[in-house]
Order: sequence, then structure tokens, then C-alpha cells
Amino acid sequence: MLRMYKFFVIVLFSALIGSGSHIIPKRADLIEGKLSNGLTYYILKNTKPEHRAELRLAVNVGSIDEDDDQQGFAHLIEHMCFNGTEKYPKSSLVEYLESIGMAFGPDLNAYTSFDETVYMLQIPTDDMIKFRSGIEILSEWAFFASLDDEEIDKEKGVVVEEWRLRRGARARILDEQFPILFKGSKYSNRLPIGKMDIINNTPNSRIKEFYDKWYKPSNMSIIAVGDFDVSNVENMIIEFFGGVKNEDSVEPSIYNVPDHKNPRVIVSTDTEARYTSATISFKTDIMKQVNIDDYYEDLKEKLLFDMLNKRFEEISKNNDSPFINAYSYHANTYVESKEMTIIRVVTEENKLNNGIAGVMNEVARVEKYGFSDMELERSILRNSSEKKVTFNDRNNIESRFLARELVSHFLIDEPVPGIEWEYNNAIKFYSNLKKESIDKALPVYFPGSSMVIQVTIPEKDNVDIPDDASILASALNIDYSIIDNYVDTTPTRDLIEDIYPSGNIVTETYNEYIDLYEFVLSNGMRVTIKNTDFKNDEILFSAYAKGGSSLVNPDEYYNSSIAADIIEESGYAGLSSIEIGKMLSGKVAQVKPFINYDTHGFKGKTTPDDIEDTFQLIYSKFCHPNYDIESFTNLINKYSVFVQNRNSTPDFIWGNHVDRINYSNHYAKDPWTSELLSTINHMNAYSIYSDLFSSPKNFHFVFVGNIDIESVKLLLEKYLASIPNKNKTRTRYKDMGFRFPTNSKEEKVIAGREDKSKTKITFYQPTIKGDFEEKYHIMATCDILEVRLRKKLREEMSSTYYVSVGSFNMQPSSNYSTTYISFNSSPDNVGGMVDVVFSEIENLKNKLVEDDEVLNIVKKYQNSRETNLKKNGYWLSRLIGCYKNSVSPNDVLDRDERIKGFNPTIAKKVMKKYFPKNRNTVISLYPEEMR
Repeated sequence: MLRMYKFFVIVLFSALIGSGSHIIPKRADLIEGKLSNGLTYYILKNTKPEHRAELRLAVNVGSIDEDDDQQGFAHLIEHMCFNGTEKYPKSSLVEYLESIGMAFGPDLNAYTSFDETVYMLQIPTDDMIKFRSGIEILSEWAFFASLDDEEIDKEKGVVVEEWRLRRGARARILDEQFPILFKGSKYSNRLPIGKMDIINNTPNSRIKEFYDKWYKPSNMSIIAVGDFDVSNVENMIIEFFGGVKNEDSVEPSIYNVPDHKNPRVIVSTDTEARYTSATISFKTDIMKQVNIDDYYEDLKEKLLFDMLNKRFEEISKNNDSPFINAYSYHANTYVESKEMTIIRVVTEENKLNNGIAGVMNEVARVEKYGFSDMELERSILRNSSEKKVTFNDRNNIESRFLARELVSHFLIDEPVPGIEWEYNNAIKFYSNLKKESIDKALPVYFPGSSMVIQVTIPEKDNVDIPDDASILASALNIDYSIIDNYVDTTPTRDLIEDIYPSGNIVTETYNEYIDLYEFVLSNGMRVTIKNTDFKNDEILFSAYAKGGSSLVNPDEYYNSSIAADIIEESGYAGLSSIEIGKMLSGKVAQVKPFINYDTHGFKGKTTPDDIEDTFQLIYSKFCHPNYDIESFTNLINKYSVFVQNRNSTPDFIWGNHVDRINYSNHYAKDPWTSELLSTINHMNAYSIYSDLFSSPKNFHFVFVGNIDIESVKLLLEKYLASIPNKNKTRTRYKDMGFRFPTNSKEEKVIAGREDKSKTKITFYQPTIKGDFEEKYHIMATCDILEVRLRKKLREEMSSTYYVSVGSFNMQPSSNYSTTYISFNSSPDNVGGMVDVVFSEIENLKNKLVEDDEVLNIVKKYQNSRETNLKKNGYWLSRLIGCYKNSVSPNDVLDRDERIKGFNPTIAKKVMKKYFPKNRNTVISLYPEEMR
């Protein structure tokens, strides 16, 4: 009889409570077991989404476990598990999963890090054969990877292309900085991607040795979270994993990162670096959460860094700020044996030392004076509100989040007490918390040793490179005698002091088919509300008006495109953005204005408790935008820092060239530069915003979520219907003149130091405006072509890491619609890969697509629809799409029939129409060395 060690955590929890223990319990519904061969498993029933399970194989092995001649093997093994097992040879595993409607990427994926390798699979549970196959596939990955020599040789090329894709300034800088950050430890030269000369030249037998050595039951855990019967799942795990012996098992070592008394500095310069920045790290010991006091320390940590980040944000809003932005956190960031406090700071060029001194002086200010009572009060409100939202939706948490938590529980002992326990203990802790306990915690996270400062600076003329001594002096030479206490100011007034008289609802319509309310207000505004029970504490909304930037003259286009950002930075109703943030601490009331090519409006989210605050924000953003020259100046300065070196990066140069060609050098595709930003006129931008948002009759709001209709109707009348129409003109989209080239073009873009290329092939053929059936046919056909090209370019030729096929419509313009194919590769392979793409397109035009290919796509869409129809975000985006295209909202439910109707004949017609031979562009990036 198979020997297992299993316990139901509710028994353990009861025993702990009875004995007076303060150990953090495990959630009562978690089933945990350990097979006699050492494999651990965790099973948790969860019904969101319905009829789905999230399965994980967590292997406590990563790149840190590689020998010197095996660097990159942990990652290569991860790839190889998708390239054949005993039961699923070669590519048949992926093909099988696609045949049941799973998508490579969203439903089927894996990752490798320094310390672990994790395989992820979403599988249906309403078909026991399919679900059983999912558990079996985990066992195939764990013990039965075929590691076929031919497949290994092909997959080496894919790994090289993944490595090539990631190369650039950031990769070059990490190559320099990680050895300094982790000096004295094995982590200093074990980046998970590995070394390509080792990948290419080491015998395959060594790769197999790595798998045989480390992929042992005692190094693994199976995690299953989903809508299933837990006893059946447990029996399947026993069946598929219990019979494997734990022979010659080697337990992974813990590789320490040594502390160091003296601080370290590493300065990296690069011609393609985008801005000047510093990462200041402090190594700390691992802070495990075992008992309730450890949990309280974790809550303190979150409050501390939340308050510190709010200080940084407030400072960054001042025109005399020493930094552009800064952010801090404490986490198990890279490796399992050390945690780190990290401050990231971005500065203007030649002001790095000022920025470093600025953030370190703020840390010193907290050390000297502590935080204020009001800062702590607001932080508690923010954190407790976040806990409350999670608690209220504890029965609607998606399985993937719970699976991620259980993976961390296995790998790093992250506690899993459950949301209810966390919420109750957090609220208890917050209610008794004294400010002094937060102040005293600071030295734990900012110790007097083990500091590392990693600096990145663009390499170009007129940029000074500070020496190590001056950088250290900026961080360490703090004059406490001149540091004043932080002065906290919180507005005591209401967000809205004066409001126009309430309007009223003119018409109310109920759509029974999709359970939808539609209102027209007295000022002409349209409002749609769909009440759902998907989440208890979530309301999403979006509002649009037709027009956007198309309504302004071409010479005002860039003022219009940045106007919403300027107003958002300036604040509303006489309050700054910082003041509004303080007033709304603890509330979920997010309202973000936007101005696009064809529309302008708002996007946001809230909760049932905070919906009135959200309506007040909407009202203020319509009626009372601030005119603040200081906020404008600060924003333009920030944007200048981020764009001034962006144009030197090869990816941006290539992407901008693609747009310039495909939009026929349209003025709206000029890239942002410091010079262009300097031409922005604050008054013009303010006027554009005020004009576009002056007439509520142009707007259609759509709200989706847990909404009490009768209560919201009162808020509609008080806040939205009261907004006056200041402009009598109804806005409409104006054709901005986007045009695709009339003839086919092929161009090379020369940029960058790395031996890498990117290619985009774009085809032009306008679609019928608002024809959702036609758009679906295009999308489905693109998916078929993507699978075909993945098999050709990646699996057969090993020439790319990814290939993407899609479509894009510049609606409501009827003159701009495209399909595209993009991929990365070696520069030497571009020509041959382009030929393969065009050959496969012609093949699909001349021959019918296979029935199985169509069926796979239909199943994929049906699977995603089944889960998406229970998501507020899906309903919101689809309803907005219907209204913008003058299509009945009933279409959201009617799409199921459209999905079933897709067939090979339709796919062939789409290929012929939307991938024309005589109107396309091929634009490829090549490195500087090929100039």
C-alpha cells in the first residue's frame, strides 16, 4: 500500500488554537500531502473560473543548481519539456492541448529563475478525460521528458533566439552589474538565460544529466486549484506520481549571498540607455513568516514603504525636486537566500548625485523624526481598504492567483492562512498600531552595511560620469543637523464645494436579453449600466465621446494628445493631484481622462462603497479642471527626461519607422522629442481639454459591476445630469487622413549594437465598419496563420522565439485597416523567413485550411468566451465596442453563434482578401554593423 502523509489543516488549526500557539495557520480547506517518494502536493477547490483548473509543477531547481559547464540548462530543460515526452513525442503535447482549446501562452506556459522552474497549465474540468490528461502531462514533464537529440538541437536555436530577443542596453548593463550585486556568491554568474556558447557546444548528454539529477520527486510539488472534486484530484496525483521512485535524489543547496561591510558602486554607461538612474540596494536576512508576530512585521513593512513612496511622489511633483521619480520596496527580489530593500531613482542628466542624495535624505528624515500621525492614518486606510476589497471578494478570487500563492508556499514557505484570517488579523493589528513601532522598524530595512549602488547613465556628449567616491558621498554624507521635519498638509474641505442643480433621467430602458439598463439624462448624456455578481467589490466603467484629436487642427495635434495628462497632473477643483490623493486615501475611486485619435473620455474603477466619491471625481473632471503652470512645467520636464534618449534605442527607431511608413508619414506619427515637448502650449492644451469635455451630451458612460441600480440613479441625477452643456456642437470623428502606402515597400532600418533583427510585414485592406462578423473571421484566420508560422519558423527552422499574427483597425476611419506578421530573428535569417511567410500565405490562399485547424481555433474561442463572460472587464470592452460601432449590445451574447460558424472556406476567403500580394510593407531592423 502506498504510504502518504496527509493532513487536513482544519485539525491542525484547531490544535494550535487549543494550545495557545501563535503560529500562522494554513487555510482550513487546503489539502496537503506528501507521497512516500518525497513529492509534495497541494489541492484547493475554487470555482472561479467555473469548469477550469490551474495546475502547476513546481521544481525547486533553477540556474543556481547548474555546474559551470551547464549554464542555461535549467532553462533549456524547461523548453524541452514542451518538445516531447514519452507519451507525447515531439510537438504532439502542444498540439493535443491546442486541440482541446488551450492556447500556448495564456493557458500553457513555464518559467525558469535562479532558484526554481515552474510549469503552468490551465485545463477544463467539465470533461474528465481532458482534466485527467492535464494531471498526466505534469507527470510527463516531471519524469518522462524524452530529450530527443534532434529536438534538443532544434530547441537550442530557439533558446538562442530568446536570448537574442532580450539583448540590448538593459541586458548589457545587467551583465556588468549582477556580478557586483552578488559578488562572492554563485548567483553572480548564473543568469537563468545562460551562456549561448555553452548551450551550443556542450554535448546533449550533459543536458540529460541535469534533468536526470534534479528532476526528482523530492524536489517537486504539484499544485491543483480549481473547480473539481478534491478526492478525485488526490487519487490522480497518487496514480501518476506515486509510482516513481526517488532514486539517487540530491537536495538543492541554499547558496548564500554574503553580507559586506563596505558599500559597492557600479557605474554602467551605454549609448542605448534611456535615462539616468540609480538602484540603491540593502541586503537583509530572509524574514520568514512563521508566527503572527512575523505577519505583523510584514504589515509594518508594507505601511513603511507605502508612506515612504508617498513622500517620494510628493517631492517629485515639485519643480525643484532632486529626482524625476523614485520608488522603494523590500522583497525577496532575485534569490531565495537574501531579501533586499531597493530604492530606484530616476534623475535628469548630470543630476544623478542630487537624486541619490534626495532619496537618502528622505530616509534620514524618517529616521530622525519618524512619520506623521496623518501619514500613518492614510496609509492604514489605503492598506486596510485593499485588504477589505480582497476580503469582500474572497469567494471570487481566480484560481491562478491562489495557485501562484501555493507555489510560493512550497518554494519559499510563504504562509497561506487564507484571506479571512489575513483580513481579520490585519484589521486587529491596524486598530492597535502605534506610530513609534513603524519608526523603530526602519533600521531593519536600511542596515548600515551591504549597500550596493547600481548606476545607469546614457553614453553621449555633454553627460558627465560621476566617480564612485562622489556617488557614495551623495548617499552617505548626510547632515542630520539641517534636516527639517516633514510638514504634512491634508485638505479639510470637500472635493466638491459648489455643484450645479441636479438634472434628471429623461428615459430609462431595460434590455432583458442581456440584463442591461440604458438611460438618457436631461443634459443629453447616455448611461448604460450592467449589474453583475462576478465580483462583490468591483465596478468598472468607461466613457467616450466621438472626436478626440481628430477635432483639432494638425498644428494642435500634440497639444491635444498630451492635454489629458497635463490636466490630470494639475488637479481639479482647486486641489492638487497630491491633495486629492490624500483626501481619497482608502477609497477606490479611479477616474482617468483620455484623448485618443477618434474619441475622448474617461476610464476607471470603483467599489459599491466608493461610487459616490467616484461620481464626484467625474463631475470635477468635467467641470473644474485646474490651470496650473507649475504642474505643467514639472510634467513636461519629466517627459523630456524619458524621451530625450528613447530615440537612440533600436526598438524605438524601428517601431517609429514602421509607423512612418505604414501611415504614409502622417504628422501624428512624429516621435516625441525634447524639442517637440518644448513646443507644447499650456494654455492651448487646457483650452482643448475644456472644449472637448464641455458638453456631456456627447458622452456615453458604461458601468459594469456590482451596482445597485436605484441608488445609482440618484447619483446619476445629482452628479452627471447636473453637468451643464457649454457647447452646443455635437462632436463627430473627422477623418485625420491616415493612409497606407499605395504600393508594396520593403525597407531596412539600421540601428543598434546587438546582432539581432525584428521584422514586421503589414498588409492593407479596409474592413467594413462595424462588421463584427468580418472582424472575427479575420482574427480567427490570423490565429490559424500564427500557429502555422510558429510550427514553420520556430519548431522546424529554430529561427525565432516568437511569431505574432494579428489585425488592426483604425476605426471609425474606413480607410485604414491592416493585418500583420512580426517576428524576431538573426539578421542572417530575415530574408529566408520572409520568403517562408509569403509562401505559407500563398499556400493558405490556394488550399483549404484543414478542418482540425479551424476546430482548434473555434474551441479556443469557446473556452475563452466561457470564462470571459464572467468578467466585468470583458463585458465593459465589448459593450463599448458595440456602442462605438452602432451595433446592438445584444451582440455580446450573440457572438457564440458567430464563433461556431467559422469554417475553412471562410478562412480561405479571408486570406485572399486581407493578405494581398500587391499592397504590403516589409520593414526589418538590422544592427549597425550591417550598415
